[in-house]
Amino acid sequence: MEAAHSVFLGDSNAAGHAMLTHLSVRDFAVVEQLELELSGGMNVVTGETGAGKSILLDALGLTLGNRSDADFVAPGATRAEVVACFDVPAATGDATRDGIGAGAWLAERELTGDEGSEVLLRRTISRDGRSRAYINGVPTTVAELRSLGNLLIDIHAQHEHQSLLKTDVHRRLLDEFGGHMELARTVSGIAADYADILGRRRSMLDTAEEQSAERQLLVYQAEELDALDLQPDEAGTLEVTRRELAGADALLRTGQSVGSALTDGEPAVSDLLQRAVAELAALGQPKLEPVVDMLESGRIQIEEAAADLARYLESIEVDPARLQEIESRLDTLYSVARKHQVQPDELGPLHES
Repeated sequence: MEAAHSVFLGDSNAAGHAMLTHLSVRDFAVVEQLELELSGGMNVVTGETGAGKSILLDALGLTLGNRSDADFVAPGATRAEVVACFDVPAATGDATRDGIGAGAWLAERELTGDEGSEVLLRRTISRDGRSRAYINGVPTTVAELRSLGNLLIDIHAQHEHQSLLKTDVHRRLLDEFGGHMELARTVSGIAADYADILGRRRSMLDTAEEQSAERQLLVYQAEELDALDLQPDEAGTLEVTRRELAGADALLRTGQSVGSALTDGEPAVSDLLQRAVAELAALGQPKLEPVVDMLESGRIQIEEAAADLARYLESIEVDPARLQEIESRLDTLYSVARKHQVQPDELGPLHES
């Protein structure tokens, strides 16, 4: 047997109470379209088990900020829509429900509708489960919708939390019974101001801590750059030296091989040219003189090139210890540069800044 449900819909003549006057449901669960008009006084919805009474309550609950679900969308529909219309007393300053009337709640947020006391709550759910909420046509959050819904209506059902179980309602009932609602509103305002002050104080403390941490970081970075003892264009100079030292063995082997081929080999290029010059000159042919001159010039240039190559090879430094020292220094420079998110050649300007 389906559990019984009751809904306090209010009385349009009861002071301080909102009343549900109209409920519109489209493509919600098994309901394709429903328009429910309610009148002043007590309204009762009856029906056999499975007739859809619970669906009506689920639809109404959506407009009051209850959780949505894509399963609420009727099969074949793209979205479900529920609209609830309430008659809400104007904001007179009288407290109701949780210490503030729905009219005052709306007035504080400038959400009072054009029709004065009429309030429209609208909720849509798309097939992908996305939900949108509106109060008097203005987009709002589900949390705000729930906040207003708590001031408009109570739904009492089996296994559901009822307002009498809420500690804030206990407090409100005691304040009402003792005639302390005005004092309760004053205390509530003071508490809100106090919470705001605490929040701002916490924000300022957080800002001070962040500034202190940033200051400590800057001091550490400055000390780290001081200890690095950077030299002008140090990274670039070390890179050139590192490449020279790393390639020293290969340079020597190749240079010595070429030098030997030019002047020291058996036979050497210079010796072959010298022999060719002598043999052609011995022929005594005037027309061969230009050829002899060019060969002699080439022999001289080869010997000069071999001498220059020998001097360069003598300047090459083979120093594994120095190479290791340079590579270690470059590793340090690149590590610090990565930490500061700059290139190694930018460490100097960073230190100066």
